[in-house]
Amino acid sequence: MTILCGTDFSDAAKAACDTAAALATALGEELVLAHVFDFPGAEAYLDLAGRPPEGATERFYAGELARLGKQLDAEAGRLRGQGVAVESRLTAGASDERLLGLAVEARAALIVVGSLGRRAGGLWRLGSTADRVAQAATVPVLVVRTGKGLREWGANGRELVVLVAYEPSESSDAALKFVPRLESAGPCRVVCAHVHWAPKADPAVEPALRSRLEGVRRGAPFELCVLAGLGRPADHLAQIAKQEKADLVVVGSNQRHGLDRIWHGSISHGVIERSPASVLCVPMPRA
Repeated sequence: MTILCGTDFSDAAKAACDTAAALATALGEELVLAHVFDFPGAEAYLDLAGRPPEGATERFYAGELARLGKQLDAEAGRLRGQGVAVESRLTAGASDERLLGLAVEARAALIVVGSLGRRAGGLWRLGSTADRVAQAATVPVLVVRTGKGLREWGANGRELVVLVAYEPSESSDAALKFVPRLESAGPCRVVCAHVHWAPKADPAVEPALRSRLEGVRRGAPFELCVLAGLGRPADHLAQIAKQEKADLVVVGSNQRHGLDRIWHGSISHGVIERSPASVLCVPMPRA
């Protein structure tokens, strides 16, 4: 299995690449570094390599593909300098769609992207590449902010503070069940955060949550933070992440049924946009 990291060569993407390399080392995975030439019609010209371009249009695409190929090779070389085996892939099309396709081709266990990024001609904040990939992927997607905590955990073995956005549902259980993969690679402090949508706390909520969480964690330690409040749950979760100094926020994603879809669809999108920490979106396994 592999980790697929998408890059657009921005500073945000560089942080994502460094984090993906650290994770590949910590988790014992191979790393595939990909750039998508997201320009209208570019996919039709990927076969220009190895033959002379004809006409102004072909010369333009050939020049851009050569330039991007050199940038990708340079970034892959930089990561190899960190002791990581890296395979690079240059492709073309809609950035989110091609990344998802490459994940299938590479049998990726994890997709890593920077917190910024957009399709050509589109605003990033609403419907960003990261958001679209996270909502549509069938494997976990890590959206990197700075990634410093994850890199230090991977390289130096310092404790990773993991905040799991938890709602009593199969979706949240799936997200929480990914955490042992991180714990197997290094020390983690796991905090499960639940936002109880109410003007004041209900004393029955915490014991019921704790009982369910103990069943999912199967004896592994965790902390529970229950917050009663109105407004958008993602705003409260972002605040909890800040208070707990979380390095990573884990949330369920890609849900397609009833209230579960409403909660997780809005939560994952909102947390990606507002979290001060990197965000890992974990879909439910396919039946």
